[in-house]
Amino acid sequence: MYSVQQLGRIRNIEREQLRKIKEIENANKKVELLEDILDTKDFTFEKYSAAGDSGSLLLATSKKDKAEKYIVKHEYYDCACNEYMYSKIANEMNINVAPVKMFSVTNKKNIFKSDFVCGIKYYEDAQRVGYKYIENNKEQIENWKDYFKFKGMESLFFEADDIEIIKKDKFIYRIDTTAAFTLSHVFISHLAYEGEYDGIDIRKFAYDRIIKLANFNKEFALKTWTAAIEEFKEHKDTKYLQYYLEPFKLFLNIDEKKIEKWCDTICYFYPNIIGEYYKIYLENIKECIKKVKLPTE
Repeated sequence: MYSVQQLGRIRNIEREQLRKIKEIENANKKVELLEDILDTKDFTFEKYSAAGDSGSLLLATSKKDKAEKYIVKHEYYDCACNEYMYSKIANEMNINVAPVKMFSVTNKKNIFKSDFVCGIKYYEDAQRVGYKYIENNKEQIENWKDYFKFKGMESLFFEADDIEIIKKDKFIYRIDTTAAFTLSHVFISHLAYEGEYDGIDIRKFAYDRIIKLANFNKEFALKTWTAAIEEFKEHKDTKYLQYYLEPFKLFLNIDEKKIEKWCDTICYFYPNIIGEYYKIYLENIKECIKKVKLPTE
C-alpha cells in the first residue's frame, strides 16, 4: 500500500503529464466554449460534508450571486466528464438531471486534486426522496414521471450505482451520475504515463482500451436492456412503462452536432481521446436502440 504522501506524488506526476498532453492538443485548437464553463476565480470554495464515492467534495458559491452554488467533484478523473455528458443528454431530452458545469482552474489550484473539475447545481434545502415517496405524492411533484425516465436512463447508460433523487419545491432532480457509461478513473489515469512496462506501451494501451470501451459488446447490451425492461414490467405498474422507455426513444433524436459540441467542451480539459470515446460510445448506443425490441405497452 502506498502512503498518503506517495499517492500525492503520483497524482502530481499524472497531473503534470496530462497537462502536457493538453498543452500540445490545445495549441492550435479553436474551440467554441459554451456557457457551460465557469472560472474558479469567480467562486469561493469550502468543504462539503457529504463526501462519498466521488471523493472529497467542495461547495462553490458565486462571488456575484450568492444563490448560485455548485457541488464540486474534482478528485476522480471520470467524475467531471461523465457528470457533464450525462446532464447535457438528459436536459436535451427535458429530463430533470441537475445541470453540470465544467470549471476552468485558474486559481486555487492547490485545493483541487485534479484539473478535471465539475460543478453540479446545488439545490438549497432539497430533500432526498425515493420511489415510495414519489408514488405517494405525485400530486405535489410536477415532473413525477421523470422518476421512471431516470430509471430508463439508468438502464440505457449501464449505470453501476443506485440512482439518487432530490426534491426541491414541486420538482424532483436526479444527481450523482458519475457511475454512468463505461469510462472510469483508472483508464484516464493511464493516459498520463509514457514508456513501456513489460513490453507494453502504456499510453498506447490506454488509448486502445478506451476505444475498446466505446465499442462495447452490443449483443450483451441488447440482452441487458431486454432483461431490465422485463424486470421493470414485473415490479412496476405497466402504465409507467411508457415513461421508462422514453429516454430510449428521445435519445435517437439528439442532434449529432450537439454531441460534438459537448465533446469539444470535454476535450478542452481532457485528452482528445476522451471526446472520441463519447462520440463512438453514444453512436453505438443509438445503433443498439434501433435494434432492441421496445414493448409498446
